[in-house]
Amino acid sequence: MDLASNTTDKLCSLGRLDLRPLSRSDWGIFLDSPDKLFLLETSARPAVDPRAACAAESASRNANLSAVVLLLRSPFLDLSDRVTCRAYRALAYRGVHFRRMVPEMDFRGACM
Repeated sequence: MDLASNTTDKLCSLGRLDLRPLSRSDWGIFLDSPDKLFLLETSARPAVDPRAACAAESASRNANLSAVVLLLRSPFLDLSDRVTCRAYRALAYRGVHFRRMVPEMDFRGACM
């Protein structure tokens, strides 16, 4: 077994990872970035869909962006889900930021 698989197994055994809420300081960092992409997962599922993982990975590899942020409605990631665990490990390494989105608070007063 290689080191990467061993690390993935340890991470997946955690079961869940609480997501940090999107904070005002995050908004400053991400909005000040000239090239950024926000991906929204609005289903409130704690697992990352393979398509969302693929979109985030593609953006982080090919789009020459300063920030890729995956916003989820779920308060945590279910790391016992194999796709979610592997996606989190691979995407966090690539600099994709995982944050919890609370629309009632995060977008209060915003024009939509």
